[in-house]
Amino acid sequence: MKYIFTLSLLICQQTFAQVDYATIKERFIRTCGQMDTADVHKNVHFVDSVATLNVFQNKEQFLMDYAWAYYRLYLVSKKNADLLVTINCYSLCWEEFGNTQALFSMGSNYAQFNCTLSRHYLTIFEEVMHQEGREIDDFKRSQIAIIREEVCD
Repeated sequence: MKYIFTLSLLICQQTFAQVDYATIKERFIRTCGQMDTADVHKNVHFVDSVATLNVFQNKEQFLMDYAWAYYRLYLVSKKNADLLVTINCYSLCWEEFGNTQALFSMGSNYAQFNCTLSRHYLTIFEEVMHQEGREIDDFKRSQIAIIREEVCD
């Protein structure tokens, strides 16, 4: 009996472990504006639950949502541990997918407690954008200037 239960559990894990994030991401609450604390916690619970699965498809979007959820939690909690989760997700997204938005966000978030790493990643962001012949938009350019001149002077 124990063997059958274990075998069933393994089959379930293999079946449910392969997740396409696009099929479930509508449960993630997206907003750049004011967000209710309950919604912040719902998002964190959602991404933590999805993280227990093995996301094969649309992993880049999942990592960006995971980082965003924990950044919003950081804004509520002011705990560096929440900001570190954000940075780690952005780091994975940069390393695995070359996502320059993740690179910019990682550099910006490091400015909260490690200016050396902030400057490092923002410089890499600028270099990559230059190498790829892409313009840095005015918002990002102004954020980089603020971090360099005011936050990490």
